[in-house]
Amino acid sequence: MRAPTPVLAALLVTSVALSTGARTEATGATAARAADGRQDRYRSLLKERRALHRENTILEIEAKSAAAKSPYIFLDLEAATLEFRVRGKVLKTYRISSLSTDSRGKEPVNAEELWSKFSGPLMVEEVQGGQPELVPPDPEAGRETGLLFSDPNQLREETGAVEVDTDAGILGIEAPTDYWIRVKEPLMLHIHSPKDQSTSRQALQRFSDVLSSIGSAVSSLWGGGSSARDADVTIWLTVEPEIAQQLHHSLLPGETIWLVPPHRARL
Repeated sequence: MRAPTPVLAALLVTSVALSTGARTEATGATAARAADGRQDRYRSLLKERRALHRENTILEIEAKSAAAKSPYIFLDLEAATLEFRVRGKVLKTYRISSLSTDSRGKEPVNAEELWSKFSGPLMVEEVQGGQPELVPPDPEAGRETGLLFSDPNQLREETGAVEVDTDAGILGIEAPTDYWIRVKEPLMLHIHSPKDQSTSRQALQRFSDVLSSIGSAVSSLWGGGSSARDADVTIWLTVEPEIAQQLHHSLLPGETIWLVPPHRARL
């Protein structure tokens, strides 16, 4: 048998090299696909773990709040909603048009950063121009003593209920659509509505603002005044005028607001 010619030998060597390279490339592609699959699986499991951890955190908050008879509020910064709840049931949900850290709405709220600072309960201390009523007593306050608090004096002594200064409802003035809510933590919620350009609405709002300013000034003279400047962080909640008025009647001192943990929050 004759030895192969140099050209044929070169072709055979090239063919073997290409075959080996193809097998190596195929093996490398398979390994790359397997690695990508493992990474995708890891990302999926990590996302699922975060979702379950977030859901568990919300359930823990719900359990703490629902144990008492008092209403509480969930402020969802991502969904832009305010939910009033009692015993785990949603009583009313209010839509928020926008959430920002400035009055003009140009600086959106960073939900993750805000929740990291205020992940605990936010106790409402004062609502600007609050309604003329007693702060509702803690429904659990009489559990140990068995008292029903039928006597107003007894109610005040046992629960510490105090009168709330008001500007709303006086002389037929309706609830304001621009006011702040002060909580114990260094956070202020400022609720406001888009300005109504009608003359009657502007006049009514100016009158209400004047009364609110007078009430705040008088309250500050007696050492009970406060303002948005007391807070380190102020959140501006833009809502419709009707919603702003309903919230003014619904949010009362002593109620608790919880920030719902965002999906990307570090829990």
